[in-house]
Amino acid sequence: MQSLQEQSLIPSVSWSYTAGNQYRNFHPFTSTSFGTFADHVVVGLSKVFGSLVLGGYDSSRFIQNNYTFPFSVDTGLVTQLEAITTGTGQSLLPSPITLISLDSTLPYIYLPLEACTLFENEFGLTWNETAQLYLLSDAQHSALQTRNPSITFRLGTSPTTVNITLPYAAFDLNASWPLTSSATPYFPLKRSINDTYILGRTFFQEAYVIADYEAGSFSVSQCKWDGTLSQNIITILPSNSTNSTSPTPETSHSLPTGAIAGISVAGAAVAVVAVLIFYLYRLKPARQKKHAAELAANTPSQQEAVLKPELENTAIPSPQIYEADSGKNRPPVEIGESGARVYELPAREEAASEMNEVNEPRAIIERRNHVFHRG
Repeated sequence: MQSLQEQSLIPSVSWSYTAGNQYRNFHPFTSTSFGTFADHVVVGLSKVFGSLVLGGYDSSRFIQNNYTFPFSVDTGLVTQLEAITTGTGQSLLPSPITLISLDSTLPYIYLPLEACTLFENEFGLTWNETAQLYLLSDAQHSALQTRNPSITFRLGTSPTTVNITLPYAAFDLNASWPLTSSATPYFPLKRSINDTYILGRTFFQEAYVIADYEAGSFSVSQCKWDGTLSQNIITILPSNSTNSTSPTPETSHSLPTGAIAGISVAGAAVAVVAVLIFYLYRLKPARQKKHAAELAANTPSQQEAVLKPELENTAIPSPQIYEADSGKNRPPVEIGESGARVYELPAREEAASEMNEVNEPRAIIERRNHVFHRG
């Protein structure tokens, strides 16, 4: 993103993201900053599209709050998790988690074993050791859909906290091969490894995250689902700007047309296509040329390829190339080997024959004259 900012393609090193989901029936949003780009190019989730904006955020996608959390490039998006509760107030977290990461590249939610046990008891979950998942039977799946519980994650430390509530539909996912032999419903909760706790993409279905690298802060907000999704891109100006904004829409400014890279999951598709085109038309041909050059450099020339073993104890590398003798190819041998013949041109070569006026070769003429002279 730093490179994009240096090229004036985005106003600041910042981004905002929500994963979207497949369980809410909303019409695609209408873009106010990019015309029909968002309406016709957007690809992604079949129900509610995800949203990724570089250099700003979409104020239509979340419910505003005034809380931000510090972060750095080294630590990433890390915050505190104070509590997890059901809609009926049942606690699912025995004690607060000091550091939990927000990572949309993983689908699961990683929690301590004690918390997973509370989930098991509350929702009747059973851990499958082979699949390393909480797989659901048809009866369990049907019971949870009928119950339709909600789960609230409280981020931060009181009194500065943010609540993100997920319906059961956010946890109603299907596993397939290679995790399972056939499509099987599962609950995307994982037992943490090495005390690493993560809120993955399941969480991002209902959470909107804004990260400002220059300000060193990020915010997490509840996604908004009231009414239609009408895109409203807001720019985040750099910290050295006189009109800089925080990662909340209170003091932000509307985005000038073309001043910010606003993408709704289509940005990911465009990036993939761009990388594919670059590989096919630039990277792959370059590699082929490099490979051809290496082959040419490693291939001996026609002159070097003809081996003439004339010196004793001269090693002959493989493969060997033999010279022709009387129309037959025979392997060369070295001088001094017992019983070995040396196929070389004779030391004395006959002079080239010339023709006389009756087209007789000079050698025949001289031989005839010599016979005559002896007689």
